[in-house]
Amino acid sequence: MTRYYFKISIFILSFLGITIYLGLQNYFPEKIHSKTISYLTKIIKENTPFKNIKITYSSFSWGKWRHPLSFYLHKINLQDEENGILSIEKLYVSWSITNLLKGQFNPNWLSIQKGQLRHQQQSVGNADFTIDLDPSGSTLTLDHLYFDPETVASLSMCPQAIKSSLENIHLPLNATGHVHFKEQELTSMNLMVSVKTGHFLATPYFPLPLSIYDLHVNMNLDSLQKMNVLITVATGDTHLSTQGQFILPSSIMQLWQSGGKIDMILTGETTNVHVDDLSKLWPIGLAPKPRKWVTTNLSHGHVNGTLHAKAILHINPKGDVHDVMLDELSGELFPTGVNVNYLGKLPSVQRTNAHCRYNQQQFIIEEITGTVNGIKLSNGLIIIDDLHKRDQHIQITLDLIGDAGRVMEIISAKPLELIQKLGLPLKNTQGLSTTSVLLKFPLESNVTLKQIQVEARSKFMNAQARLNDQTGYPIQLKQGNLDLFVDSDHLYIEGSASLNDMPAQLEWTEYFNQTAIPFTRKLALHATKTFIPNQDVESPVISGHIPFDILYKKDAKANTFLTFTAALDDAIFNLPWLSYHKQKGTSATCYIEAKSSADNEFIIQKGSLNGENLKATLSGSWGILGSKLKLSNLQIGETRGYLTIAHRQGRLILKGNVNEFDMLTLLNEWPATDNSPSSPPDTDINLTINKLIFSDTYQLKKATFTLQLTDGDVQTIHLRDKANQFHFLLTPSENGVQAFNLEAMNAAELLESMHPGTDLEGGHINFIGHRTKKDSHSFIEGELDIKNLTVFEAPLLAKILSLSSIQGIIHALSGKGVKFDQGHAIINWKQDNITIKDAYLFGTSLGLTFSGMISQQQLDFRGEIIPFYPLNSALSKIPFIGESLSGNSVHAIFSTPFWLSGTKSDPKIRVEAFTTLAPRGMRTMDK
Repeated sequence: MTRYYFKISIFILSFLGITIYLGLQNYFPEKIHSKTISYLTKIIKENTPFKNIKITYSSFSWGKWRHPLSFYLHKINLQDEENGILSIEKLYVSWSITNLLKGQFNPNWLSIQKGQLRHQQQSVGNADFTIDLDPSGSTLTLDHLYFDPETVASLSMCPQAIKSSLENIHLPLNATGHVHFKEQELTSMNLMVSVKTGHFLATPYFPLPLSIYDLHVNMNLDSLQKMNVLITVATGDTHLSTQGQFILPSSIMQLWQSGGKIDMILTGETTNVHVDDLSKLWPIGLAPKPRKWVTTNLSHGHVNGTLHAKAILHINPKGDVHDVMLDELSGELFPTGVNVNYLGKLPSVQRTNAHCRYNQQQFIIEEITGTVNGIKLSNGLIIIDDLHKRDQHIQITLDLIGDAGRVMEIISAKPLELIQKLGLPLKNTQGLSTTSVLLKFPLESNVTLKQIQVEARSKFMNAQARLNDQTGYPIQLKQGNLDLFVDSDHLYIEGSASLNDMPAQLEWTEYFNQTAIPFTRKLALHATKTFIPNQDVESPVISGHIPFDILYKKDAKANTFLTFTAALDDAIFNLPWLSYHKQKGTSATCYIEAKSSADNEFIIQKGSLNGENLKATLSGSWGILGSKLKLSNLQIGETRGYLTIAHRQGRLILKGNVNEFDMLTLLNEWPATDNSPSSPPDTDINLTINKLIFSDTYQLKKATFTLQLTDGDVQTIHLRDKANQFHFLLTPSENGVQAFNLEAMNAAELLESMHPGTDLEGGHINFIGHRTKKDSHSFIEGELDIKNLTVFEAPLLAKILSLSSIQGIIHALSGKGVKFDQGHAIINWKQDNITIKDAYLFGTSLGLTFSGMISQQQLDFRGEIIPFYPLNSALSKIPFIGESLSGNSVHAIFSTPFWLSGTKSDPKIRVEAFTTLAPRGMRTMDK
């Protein structure tokens, strides 16, 4: 480009020389006139694009006596049919007398005012300048220069090498300054160029229009061929300030004619660059892959920055820029309020602030802060490597602090989906997490998951999560303090948590892609289950601590293996109905080995329960669709047998056979109300019991027992022995009411087992009624019938008879006993209150009637003793006389009233002994 400026200067000098010659031809000899024209014409043809010129002017004037060797030309036109017209309003030319005496006709000074170049009726540019010529060189002083590069490109004299570039530059330039040449070489320069507004394209680097609103360029070439350039430019809100130094070769002419290089040193500073404008400001040819990632994934916000570069610019003889060889490139950027979309559908980081460093090899964004997915990014780092090579890689590090669930969403998002790869996905994760995420991948357009190297390290505090596996049994984590590590190949979690309300230590390893190792998943769990006695139950089944270990593995073929070990040493078992009591410190263990089947069930390969008076062999399977476990060789205390426990369609099914079972102890241990702290599972029980124990003297042989429990409520019970001596049935509920029927032979033993201390014999009992349930309490109403029951030792009855002075019957009680042929009562049982109405017991020697209530440990009864019951009853049935004497009683004429009150253990008895011989009807009349 410098060569063309030089040629244009020579062309102007030549043109001025011709013009001066024409103006002085009337005053100088013809010989001088001819030589001057020839000399200037030669210069124009050799040094300018104007080859076929026509020169006209309107007038000229002599410089008069003060400047006898000078003159003015007015309204000069230099016309070339191909290259346009150069018009000059006024041209001033001066000669040196010394040169003229030497026969040299070129001028030594000229000045152009209002010079304008037009092409095809369009203005290309205008200028005001002065040229000083002397033997040591020439100096161009530019008072004013204006031209538009886009218009210059339309000139035929414009070199083809730069035409395409100039056509895309619409920047009207204004310039002032001076340029000095010596022997056709540029020796010094000081130019100031400015642009108010415009735009340009510089393909292939800047294919999009880049608007310029204010551009200033100061160029200064010193004697050492070093050109110092200061550029300030504004585009929108963006401001750029650049200082550069260009080290030129010793011969500018040789550089222009033969080519060469220019050494460049640039330093710059930008302010308020819109991130959305980076695609315009970042040259397409400079690190294209990082450029695409940055311009695609960064948005919003602004960037301030600095630049330092050393480069070599290669020039060919035709003026083309071959390439720029960077020796050094570095700088800093300070983005604020920038949104960063790192990869795929990973949540973007909002409103980041950061510090950027770059050089020829790396682009580093560090100290990144912002928010991502609603949590805090405390420190982020992005490193793009190998900028000087064809392919680049990016490394991203994110340090996150915030809600654990939102962190899991980040490492679960596409294309990573690390948590989705697990068969035990973490769901509903809560708590606080500190997490570091590392991503490495090549800067390719269609990067695949296999190309992404990913790592995430998290520390969860007070975490909550839900883990599900194909077995269908959820694991609930609470209060977790967990360390998590995950990468493209595997996941590892360790720490402590409350697991299903149990303190636990866990270690979980998951491999995503490995097939050579013996497992793809391993979960090692150590927990302690604590059983706390229920305050409503005096003798709980189990209490204490049971530590256990679970080792769970899955291989590449989805086969799973499970090992369960529990130490029962610190647990207390109290199963009196099975005659088993285990004390704390007594050694006992439970061990299970299981393997999954094709139906996602676990098959027990080995299982055992061992301890003092505690033994069982376990076998069976369990899974989502159903479970069935068998306990064979079972020993619990004195109880032996086998049990099958199945789980099907949400119900627990228990079947089997045991040698003995203490029914009365179970009933005594059963809660008084139905509002137990936790509802038992829906259960179906079907057992055969060789010996069902009610007491030492009352037992059933080969009894069958069935029970159905739904939603914590008993639906049906059926119990009977093989000899048909005992039968109990509770029917399913109908309209909220359940009917029951209890029938037992040898009622004496059954009653005595329920109320020890009374010596009874024989008897048949039948209890029929119904059961209703309201507000978690059962209500029982029914009628009780007793036949052929003999009473021997009844301390309470004996005391009542003693107070009533019926001595003969007292002797019978202590001897052969008192026999009651029949009895009846209406019983109403509500919570802890039992009401007995219209109860009676009648025998050949004695009858009893009573009514009253038992409330917890308190009782309140009123009754009558009827001596000689057959005679008394017969007299009461005599028409008119019997009704009058009995007081309308259907049982007796003569009786002794009594009252019981106080506690069951020490009741107070009151008897009206002297009223026995007074008929009831007379006593009623007295009252």
